[in-house]
Amino acid sequence: MSTQNAAVPGHVPAEVVETWDFIREPGFVDDPHGTVLSAPSHRAFWTTANRGHWVLTDPDDIREALQTPATFSSSSVNIPGSAHSRRLLPVELDPPDHGRYRALLAPFFTPHASARLDQQLRTYTDELLDSFIDDGECDFIAQFASRLPAKLFLGLFDLPTADATEILRWIEGLASRVPGLSPFDASKQLDGYLYAAIDDRLATPGGDLISQLAAREIDGVALGRDDLFDFVYLLLVAGLDTTTAVMAFGWRHLAMNPETRRRIALDPTSVPAAAEEILYWFPLPNLGRTVAHDVDFAGISMHAGERVLLPITLVHRGGHHDVDMDLDGANRRSYAFGAGPHRCLGSHLARREIGIALERWHARIPEYELDDSRPTHGHGGPIMGLDQVDLRWPRP
Repeated sequence: MSTQNAAVPGHVPAEVVETWDFIREPGFVDDPHGTVLSAPSHRAFWTTANRGHWVLTDPDDIREALQTPATFSSSSVNIPGSAHSRRLLPVELDPPDHGRYRALLAPFFTPHASARLDQQLRTYTDELLDSFIDDGECDFIAQFASRLPAKLFLGLFDLPTADATEILRWIEGLASRVPGLSPFDASKQLDGYLYAAIDDRLATPGGDLISQLAAREIDGVALGRDDLFDFVYLLLVAGLDTTTAVMAFGWRHLAMNPETRRRIALDPTSVPAAAEEILYWFPLPNLGRTVAHDVDFAGISMHAGERVLLPITLVHRGGHHDVDMDLDGANRRSYAFGAGPHRCLGSHLARREIGIALERWHARIPEYELDDSRPTHGHGGPIMGLDQVDLRWPRP
């Protein structure tokens, strides 16, 4: 449990006070989504963990909070806080400022812009598969799920792919998942790396995404060095961690469900539906918001400045623990990328990454299973994930 427990504010009713910790509950090791589903059943409750905050559990309340930034502000989204000293642009801005900054990034992540990367994604995927397919086994996260988005984003930034290992280590360190590396030290090292890359592009512009952002303006003023850093930091951290986690959950499920896996391998037209179902059943975010003003919401009184957690798993699954994938067009309303003005800008690209990975993997490795000798491990936090998924298959 968290050591950062907080006193309960006087206006919080005793009957809705809990100690549930969305980062450190023991169940996250084995079943992150099940651990969220097993959270206390109050419509809303106050937890003393992580310096104290509200947790909404009703799907309708969570959806409303996502769509109401005037009440549930994104001015600070980290619970309990972050080792990163700067705000995340444009995530930690509310309308109308949020829209002005988001518009700078939007052209790079439209459906059309994302589709232009398909061939590059296929090349990257096949290169990764070539590196281990003959082994008959792999550490799926270390050798594939983390490497594909790293190759893609480092390519977009024109940064050496050889730096991926260290960058991924720093990103994991930000969430205290690297023994011996504190979040503060991880942030310091990642910040230094990114500032060096930005300084290089400012001195010698190219055709990469950093250089293109450096040429853009807000209200007629060019982006400064720090603004560029905020954008690049967000794109890199969000682009790597989230897609990695979605694929890890998806492939673990498919490894344990041969009928669904074989359907994907035999019928590539089912891939888009499979990608959507993975996103639906295994959403990652536990989103943080800050109460902008005193308000009565979800049957309780919330005060300005209090933090609120919005677990997306509860929107999709309610209280249902079982996963029932439908590859025949379930057409479910997905909140995997959030909702409202802060809906994830990279959703189109993430869908294409997951879809192409499913397509190429199952074309080349249609039969695989979990290596039971190496148990999977998961974690909670703002973005839930798995730390280890080992797969094996018949050698060619």
